[in-house]
Amino acid sequence: MGKPYSTWTEAQKESHRACVRRWRAENPEKFAFSQQSREQRPYSKFSGEEKARHLGATKRWRAKMLATGCCTACGKPRDGASAKWCANCLIHTNERNRAQNRALKLEVFAAYGGAQCACPGCSEKRDEFLTMDHIEGWRKHHEKRLGGVALYRWLKQNGFPEGFRVLCMNCNFALGHFGYCPHELERRATPDVESRRTESAPLLNTQFLERRFAYVN
Repeated sequence: MGKPYSTWTEAQKESHRACVRRWRAENPEKFAFSQQSREQRPYSKFSGEEKARHLGATKRWRAKMLATGCCTACGKPRDGASAKWCANCLIHTNERNRAQNRALKLEVFAAYGGAQCACPGCSEKRDEFLTMDHIEGWRKHHEKRLGGVALYRWLKQNGFPEGFRVLCMNCNFALGHFGYCPHELERRATPDVESRRTESAPLLNTQFLERRFAYVN
C-alpha cells in the first residue's frame, strides 16, 4: 500500500472493492442517499444552507467515529496510526495532500514566470528547491509571516499580486539573512561592501543592509 490506486495490484483493488461493497450493504440508506444526491445536484451547486447542513452532519459523523475509536474517513477501527484515520486512510490522505499542494505550488510558479529561480546567477529549475520570495518584505502584504502552502493559497486567493518572485531556497535564505545574494555580488564583482550597500539591485535588500550597517557602526 501507500501507492496511488492506479498502481495497486489486482488483489489490493479487489480488497478495496470488497470493503466498499460491504459498507454499501451495511449502510444501504446512506449509499442510496449519496447516489441520489450526486445525480441530482453536485455539492458545488448546494445553497449556503444546504452546505451548512451537510457540514454539520459530517462533523457529527466524524465526532461519532472519534468517540467510538473508528477512522473518520472509512469508519473502520483505528489501529493507532493516527488520531483520526486508520493506517490506509492516513497514507492515502497524505498522498492526496502532497499531490494537491505540489499542484498549487506549480500553479503559483507559473503565474510568476515559471519554475525557475529569478536570480540572474542561479539556474535552479527543480521545483523541490524553489519557493516564493517577498520582494519588499512580508510585512508589506501580511500581518503575520506566511510561507509554504499557506503563502501559495494566499497568492492564489488574492489573484497573484505583484511584489513576489520565484527564488531557490539558497538565494532566498541569503537575501533574507544577509541582505544580498552572493550570486548578484559575484555577477557585479563590486570590490567593497560600502559600494554594495549604496547600490540598488534586484537582489540587494538595501533596507536590510542600512539597518545592519547602522547597528555595526
